[in-house]
Amino acid sequence: MYKKLFLLIIISILPGIFSCLGVMLQIFPALFYILSKLTFLGLPLIYWRLRGFNFKKLIAHYKINEFKISFGIISGLFISVLILLSFFFYFKENLDGSQLKFMLDKFDLIKYFIVMAIFISFWNSFIEEYYWRMFVLDFSDDILKSIKLRIIWNGLFFSVHHFFILMAYLPTNYAIIFSVGTGFGGMIWAYMRVKNLSIWQCYVSHLLVDLSVMYIGYMMIM
Repeated sequence: MYKKLFLLIIISILPGIFSCLGVMLQIFPALFYILSKLTFLGLPLIYWRLRGFNFKKLIAHYKINEFKISFGIISGLFISVLILLSFFFYFKENLDGSQLKFMLDKFDLIKYFIVMAIFISFWNSFIEEYYWRMFVLDFSDDILKSIKLRIIWNGLFFSVHHFFILMAYLPTNYAIIFSVGTGFGGMIWAYMRVKNLSIWQCYVSHLLVDLSVMYIGYMMIM
């Protein structure tokens, strides 16, 4: 039991460690980006292999062949509207985008922002749902017996991971606020999986939210 709990802690804090070192502190950012993605792709595969999951079982377990996405669209649009309303009615006048613009200028990314934003939204939301809702959430099933605790755990460490990323682009107070919001998003998607909705529902919801966040990023730098 303690060994499994230790492993759960490790796989939950790894994303935060990678984002702290590679994004916030800018220590070999390209190296840590590649290492993090290889880790996020590889660890779940090892876990499923040890559990005896073949491809057919994976498809059935996560409902990969079920392409109903209506709830994902509804939830994603609902969260996106809340995010956009909060930005236009409050954060737009109070949020300083100079730090974000500086970081993008540093890597000469502003002129490629739209392409980068679309790529990150589609890729990042996929890899995060794959890691957090397909892997970490399932791994916690045998360790955290309470469904509420599993959902909170998933959202909490999802939030920590994003806090370090946001610290690279935003003032600390806003990084805290937005990472808390991200944590609630993580809990919503974890709840969807716990309720046995397909992983595509979570992905579509997450994708729409990421696109709205990228739109806000565009507004901040233009």
